[in-house]
Amino acid sequence: MKDKKLAKDKKPTNAQLKLMKSLPQVVHLCPVCRAHSGRRKLSWKTRMWAEAECSRAKERGVDLEVYECPYKPDTFHHTHRRPAHR
Repeated sequence: MKDKKLAKDKKPTNAQLKLMKSLPQVVHLCPVCRAHSGRRKLSWKTRMWAEAECSRAKERGVDLEVYECPYKPDTFHHTHRRPAHR
C-alpha cells in the first residue's frame, strides 16, 4: 500500500514552474524522488547546473548540497545541508 503522502501528486510550486520554464533543457521534475513536502524534486541534467543553483541559493542564505539521483543516473538533485554532528 502506498504512503498517502506520496499517493497524490502535488503540483509544482510557482518557483519550480518558473525555473523549468526558463531552463527547459536543463531542469525537470524527477518522476521518482520527492521532497519532504511530498512534491517531486527538481532534477538537473548536469552537476554543474545543480551547483550553480546552489550558489544562487547560498547568496540568499540557503545552504544546499548536490547529490546524484539514486534512481536516474547522471541527473542531480539538491537538498538542504545537514549540520555537522559535534
